[in-house]
Amino acid sequence: MSNCILLNNIEQTNEDSLKSFRVRPRIKNLRSKSKPSGSGVPATSASISTTSERTLSTSTSSPQVQDSRRHDINVRTQLAGHLTGIRHAGLKRICAALNLPPPLEEGRHNKHDKELLQVVRKFANESMSTAMQEAIDVAKSTDITVSGDGTWQTRRFSSKHGAADLLSTCDSPKVVDIETCSKTCNVCTGAKSLLQLGTPEARAKYDQIIINHNCGKNFYEPSGNMEASCILRMFRRSQKKYGVRYVKYVGDGDSKTFSKLKKETPYKGIEIQKIEDINHFGKHLKRALEKIKRQCDKTMLSDGKRIGGKGRLTTIKDTTDEETPNVSDADDVSETSDQQNEKKNNDDESGHGEDLYYNPKSGKWTDSDDDN
Repeated sequence: MSNCILLNNIEQTNEDSLKSFRVRPRIKNLRSKSKPSGSGVPATSASISTTSERTLSTSTSSPQVQDSRRHDINVRTQLAGHLTGIRHAGLKRICAALNLPPPLEEGRHNKHDKELLQVVRKFANESMSTAMQEAIDVAKSTDITVSGDGTWQTRRFSSKHGAADLLSTCDSPKVVDIETCSKTCNVCTGAKSLLQLGTPEARAKYDQIIINHNCGKNFYEPSGNMEASCILRMFRRSQKKYGVRYVKYVGDGDSKTFSKLKKETPYKGIEIQKIEDINHFGKHLKRALEKIKRQCDKTMLSDGKRIGGKGRLTTIKDTTDEETPNVSDADDVSETSDQQNEKKNNDDESGHGEDLYYNPKSGKWTDSDDDN
């Protein structure tokens, strides 16, 4: 979702914060130590081989960011690592594969992350404020309609981190607010190692860290409630943050979120209306019909025919429905789990798993082909 926010205002970011840079040419033998060339010019990391006689020329370095000592290419590389999710370790592999200089040393890279975070937050807030103003102009009112959805770091209800966002419902929907939930804090976890020392000094250091740090843990409920809690927080702060009220909510079929909004009303005297997303509604209807067909597949109906067959209820394979189910919908999760268990049982009975081998002597499937 942070990617969406940045992309909302990427053109403005390029103009105001980052200058265009010249792509450096292919660099040769960067992994070997630089040695003086025959002409006496040292072969630096920015030098390239231009002729068969190994004549060296120095390329122009990337320009520096305005009001900063950092080079433009380093800032863009660090930002790209976060946008793609590969971070410092992934950047090192990419640079090695492309025969490019490695990124900044990891310690300096992490130090600059804090500076980059402030810039990202600044432009994210500006982008969301602009998107909200567009939504107000379209609705011609401060009572607007928003749509929301959530995501988790890992699947199912065991994730330690989750996030949710609210989008405007204009012709070009944009993110207007985001919220995150975390059940852990890296600082707290790291400080616990001091307690293992068992010394008074270590205990005093631990207490000092716990008291002075800004704890990242802000959620104490089950992970399945993260989406509903995040959206409720954004609804409650809408008037203070933007001076608007979200009176209509386009949901994804998640009964938890709307039930929470209905039970813990964020606006006094205002009942929030729910608008069902037609895409999710169609998916849920399809799954419900498929479930009925499975249950009544061999049952004879009142007309003497079964529910399936030509001209009746049939199953159509839809590849778009094979995506990971929305774990925020309790009904869909339980149904999907049943389908997965049923599929797993069928695989166990047939013995045709991808990592199983058939032993003709014993007539059984095994985990290895050692006996074959």
